[in-house]
Amino acid sequence: MKKIFILLMSLLSCLVVNAQDFEVPQDSSTAYPLTEIKSDGKLSWTINRIYCTQKFTYVRVRTTILSNKWGEVVVSPETKLYADKKAYQIRGWLVSEASGNKRYAPGAEYPYYTGNKGNYMDSWLVFPKIPYNIAKVNLELNGLNWTDLTVLSNEDPLTLTDWTEEALRMYWQQNGIQDYEGIYEFAETTNAKWWGEAKPVLALKREGDSFKVIYLADYGKKQSMWKEGHLKAEIRLTAVRDYYRVSWIADNGDVNTNVQVELKDGMFAVKSREANGTTIFVRMFPGASEGGSSGGGLPTSPQSQGSQSYTTQGSGIIIDKSGIIATNYHIVANKSTCEIVVRDGHTIKTYKTKLLVADRVNDLALLQIEDKDFQTFASLPFTIKSDICETGTNIFSMGYPLSQYMGDEVKITDGIISSITGYQGDVVTYQISAPIQPGSSGGPLFDKKGNLIGITNGGIIAAQNVGYAIKSTYLRLLIQSSPVQINTPTTNTLSNLSLSEQIKQLSKFVVIVKAK
Repeated sequence: MKKIFILLMSLLSCLVVNAQDFEVPQDSSTAYPLTEIKSDGKLSWTINRIYCTQKFTYVRVRTTILSNKWGEVVVSPETKLYADKKAYQIRGWLVSEASGNKRYAPGAEYPYYTGNKGNYMDSWLVFPKIPYNIAKVNLELNGLNWTDLTVLSNEDPLTLTDWTEEALRMYWQQNGIQDYEGIYEFAETTNAKWWGEAKPVLALKREGDSFKVIYLADYGKKQSMWKEGHLKAEIRLTAVRDYYRVSWIADNGDVNTNVQVELKDGMFAVKSREANGTTIFVRMFPGASEGGSSGGGLPTSPQSQGSQSYTTQGSGIIIDKSGIIATNYHIVANKSTCEIVVRDGHTIKTYKTKLLVADRVNDLALLQIEDKDFQTFASLPFTIKSDICETGTNIFSMGYPLSQYMGDEVKITDGIISSITGYQGDVVTYQISAPIQPGSSGGPLFDKKGNLIGITNGGIIAAQNVGYAIKSTYLRLLIQSSPVQINTPTTNTLSNLSLSEQIKQLSKFVVIVKAK
């Protein structure tokens, strides 16, 4: 603090409570401009930030003395935070002092001497944890009210996919099912202390050389943070047949990599060497009559059947609802056949395309859909940025890395623009901290307001967090040289949405590009 109140510690010592039971935020800096100053005549109050942890919601408050008379700061026990039409009562008050944050009971008097006009103090108001993904709240403090306060760090630690049990069953019935895919129910565990009371229903869905484990329900726990569609684990192939490494997501959102999975004979086993425990799941769908262990009803997937072979595969972005796609030239160069795969929710469509125009030097190409089954896309929610972004701009890329069949979901990597010039000073590209994996090349690069700022085109294998993207200014030049009129979107409807909502809307316009 620039200035600090002179404390009457002898009067306050009985009110101080250990603050260790609160997860006090380490970074107490102002994360957004001070809100409107509100005053009760003796003191003025401003809100610096609102910060969420897994257990609490913290409101950073600055209190300034307005007179030279003796007085005290009091935070009313009736202080409330309003989120999602619910009121959350204050739980504690942490005053920032030279020795650290100290907890005082709401309603306690924090006195100051005369002659302290202009001095201020910073403190945290502690409330119960508000629901995840709430971005705006209202605050009532000592009869003063603030509305539409921005909330930080309140993203759900769990990933919610759009897969439900009904959607998975329908998808497999329409698109086929691969080995081990299906719906599994909890059967038994050898270590109840390690596993707990959970008796979940899980789905295994194949994506390339790995599986996603999707939470569907739980017959053991009455209350749980898990919802249908949450990503519970990701399973990766090992060198041992039917034995996999797994990233298992615990109830607090932490990832546990110290477990292994075995898939065999219609069963799914989760094993922990550390806990010396094994939990068994049994596949309930598909059953033998539906194409399970005895074969039958459900068709095998295109991957199992040996689908059409393509020599290159990448990603692209739809830039005109009439069917124009931007991608990398190297993906389609010297190829006789090119298709795009569009996914909108669980609907997957493949369209034939032709090369419309290319920029070989800058590795850009525009494709045009030529397919009798094609219907115009919905209006695009983003715009194409016309100027250069600054170093440090927050960005995210979208694409289909290592995709092996149409059911794969778009993948997101985020980071910043590390440099406005690329490899060896190339002025055409940005260097970004979001890695670009094989299959993601040609995909879009967006800033956090949902503006298309580039087309990704590669990375450095030896560097873990380095990628490159062609600046959107060069994409605009290619659009201008097109032999047909291209109507790029002119209105951005994403700028005020959360990142997760932006991604949800943008995903339907990011495509897989296949060529041979």
